[in-house]
Amino acid sequence: MAASLLFLLYFLWTVSFPLGKLAVSLADPIFFTGIRMGGAGLILLLYAMMTRRPFPTDRKSLIGIFLIALGPIYLTNILEFWSLSRIESGKVCFIYSLCPFLTSFLSFLHFKEKLTPKKCLGMGIGFLGILPAFFQGPGPSFSDLFTVRGPELSIIIASISSVYGLVLMRKLVRSQISISVINGTTMAVGSLLCFLHSAVTYHGISPVLPGKMAEVLSLAGILILLSNVVCYNLYGYLLKRFTATLVSFAGLLSPFFAALHGYFLLGEKPSWLLLSSMLFIGTGLWMVYQEELRQGYILRRDDGKPVQTIDK
Repeated sequence: MAASLLFLLYFLWTVSFPLGKLAVSLADPIFFTGIRMGGAGLILLLYAMMTRRPFPTDRKSLIGIFLIALGPIYLTNILEFWSLSRIESGKVCFIYSLCPFLTSFLSFLHFKEKLTPKKCLGMGIGFLGILPAFFQGPGPSFSDLFTVRGPELSIIIASISSVYGLVLMRKLVRSQISISVINGTTMAVGSLLCFLHSAVTYHGISPVLPGKMAEVLSLAGILILLSNVVCYNLYGYLLKRFTATLVSFAGLLSPFFAALHGYFLLGEKPSWLLLSSMLFIGTGLWMVYQEELRQGYILRRDDGKPVQTIDK
């Protein structure tokens, strides 16, 4: 059951991509991120207070919460939006596809999780599966993928920030801090940083196209419920049961789910290349999952289902 939630997470998350793309065509991306994060943060904090969830007061937890707000919520967004306006989306996707390897390295440093040859092989197979997507249609050449300039460096920093936030969140949820408290607080703080950035950038000019505020707020409301409330909290829940490496690696399935949405919603036929890529990614994901079960990072019940991640 818990393993199927990994697929549900990225299935739901990919629904938010076309909605987000529409929203940032009507409003400043940083301002829109502030609306999303601020609204979701308020909802989650109200829920946490109503259910009497304890708020952390120790310095270590507060620093972790601030770093998540600064990194994945604020810094990752502004760097990603800036880079996407200057380099091909395929190159951005290529850089982000390296995240599971970085996650595994950070998990070794923070949680002493070993990177075995079988796990490396599984991630390598998954990486091979994502490669063909970069060469479909107009996009970067093979040599261009390894050219590093300002925009590329920006995305590299964004991906590191995103991955490190994943590791920090796992540390916080394993210390028994409520997911709603973590997400609510980080989103609220991150939204303030986004609003400040947008205010400085626009110097009093409206960051929303004339007459589009109602549409922007409607899109924000849908994304708050779908992405921020459902997906972010499901994300935190999964980090209680699985390693950050496995959760990050499962993100390589996102292009498959995006194609699935395109097929059912827009009638777009997925290519055989994408389907074969997903076979590689699925095989690699299964290998990593089985290896982490063998290592004891994920326990089994008597019925063979995963229960939780062992604290090392």
